[in-house]
Amino acid sequence: MITAPRMTIDLDFSSLPLGLLLLPPLPYLPRLLSLRSPPPFLSPLLLCPGLYQPHSTAASLHAGEYPATAAMTTGYVFRIENPATVAFLQRVGRTGWLTTVEVDGRRAGEKGGAVVGNAAYCAAIGVTGGAFAGFVQLGDGWGVVVLGMLVVARTVDMLVLRARSRRGWHGAAEPGKRSDLLVLLSQDRFVRIRGWVDDVKAVTSGTWLRAMSFVEEALMAVVLLLVYGAIVLSGMISPVGKGIFVGMLVLETFLVQAGNAMTGDLVIKGKVMRVVGREYYERRGDMAKELIKETGRRDWAERLAMVPLESEDVARDIPPIM
Repeated sequence: MITAPRMTIDLDFSSLPLGLLLLPPLPYLPRLLSLRSPPPFLSPLLLCPGLYQPHSTAASLHAGEYPATAAMTTGYVFRIENPATVAFLQRVGRTGWLTTVEVDGRRAGEKGGAVVGNAAYCAAIGVTGGAFAGFVQLGDGWGVVVLGMLVVARTVDMLVLRARSRRGWHGAAEPGKRSDLLVLLSQDRFVRIRGWVDDVKAVTSGTWLRAMSFVEEALMAVVLLLVYGAIVLSGMISPVGKGIFVGMLVLETFLVQAGNAMTGDLVIKGKVMRVVGREYYERRGDMAKELIKETGRRDWAERLAMVPLESEDVARDIPPIM
């Protein structure tokens, strides 16, 4: 009688550097950085996969979209090129709906989802603290070293990000004037941005992150080396410590993702953008007619090709949207 050979699979993860779980470029941490700019001072304690490249990922969260925008108070048409603002508008926009967003120059208290979102972020920070305590309780020095390297890397990254997100060029000041913008996003999403002109300029003009200087590029290289060094040394963590490490990464990733989903506002350049209303339209033409009646001007709608031109003279005055 011929006995079939028995095949056994012996999975031993005790010697694997489970820090490799840090490598997947998940967008949750970069999305948090784009929603809260500059980042909170405790954000270095948020440790998620992809933490080694938050700047490059955060700058592309808008998927390369620069939506056409009309100032309904003046008739000017332009494009919003701030990636963080565009990513936020994409997130709150709904197909067929006109979403109204208010820009405020001060943080008028946290509301609803923002409170819950902040609670999720605080819980994630607490998980990192709990992991540190667990490693100390186990006497796992390598675990403390690995977490320490990651926190140092995130601290350097946060300092660079805060420097890059400082207030830049936003045009001439126009105190006392109100702004009313209509933004046409992909997938037939429409967003109306309202607020004081200077506040709206701060979130729509210029860019979110300026280009890095030589020193900042060198610091980001140090961040990358620290993260990869932590990945290599994670193989030295004890088996129980590895369980703590993996559990920390999984739980913090979930909490940061949940916090992002429940955060309904954008804090950027010292301003706050939050949704204040939505209205559904069967046709974009109906929306355009209603807004034309409300604003008392038609030129912005013609420049956005939302309504027919009244005359050929008007057509010659309308520049193409590039």
